[in-house]
Amino acid sequence: MPSIALRSRGEIEWLRARGADYVQECMTSARLVRTVLT
Repeated sequence: MPSIALRSRGEIEWLRARGADYVQECMTSARLVRTVLT
């Protein structure tokens, strides 16, 4: 059980990091698009 809990916690941390990177990429791309359009 502890190993599963640790693994799931690691996955949650990984997903959280991936989500942050995804949001950062979306923000950057949106800023680029806005710069090109205006």
